[in-house]
Amino acid sequence: MKIRRYNATLIEVVIAMALAATLMAALLGYYWTMSRANALASSQRQEATAVRYVQQRLASVIESATLDTDNNPSEIGKSKKLSCFFSTTYNSSESLVFTFDNGNDAIPAFSNNVLARIYLDDGALMMAIWPQPRDEKKHETAMMKKEVLLRDVGDIQFSFFSPPTSDSLKGLLPAMPLSEGHETLAPYPGIWYSHSNGASDLFRNGWEKRFNMLPPLVKVSITMETPLVSFPQTISFAFQIPDSKKSSVIYWEGI
Repeated sequence: MKIRRYNATLIEVVIAMALAATLMAALLGYYWTMSRANALASSQRQEATAVRYVQQRLASVIESATLDTDNNPSEIGKSKKLSCFFSTTYNSSESLVFTFDNGNDAIPAFSNNVLARIYLDDGALMMAIWPQPRDEKKHETAMMKKEVLLRDVGDIQFSFFSPPTSDSLKGLLPAMPLSEGHETLAPYPGIWYSHSNGASDLFRNGWEKRFNMLPPLVKVSITMETPLVSFPQTISFAFQIPDSKKSSVIYWEGI
């Protein structure tokens, strides 16, 4: 009995190769899609972690801001503690200088009331912290801690809201308001103070040191160098300072 051998024809080989190529293309396409989805998810997780850390860190220091408006020691030999809250600009970059309650720190010198500055340095959002000087005349500032809050930052802007009063809502603004109980200049009510405020030159100096009070609401806008995947290129945070003399109000922008 003769065994008949079956030999594949050329057309059958071509069809088999075409099916194999289609299957390989489908598998490679699925692998590429899953790899891209995993990379996108990883980028989103990293961005969310970085943004959440910045928000929590800024909230922990800004919402703990302190300002001693009656820090005028009369006793001889009693040193005056640093106490301030103001914004400034340097090399066209904004920064915020303030004192806050740091609680208990591993380094005793950085516990309780300390001085901080939030600023940009070489594309990174930085925060520097100094302890209270032991000698007011010497102003010892050798000790300093630096933190990198966020990298790849292009710009940062600070805005400070002064809540409206019954008179300001009626359009009645004093020529030069004074803070209650102090002969110091107070911020105009119902106004956002910012170095980028184009409404009037009067409000473009940010939050001035001579106000001698804490703003109830602080907005921090961070513009990234490159667009983010899951966040807008400019991220804004709002923080309420509980120790402010004035209570913040609920407001709607654009209304």
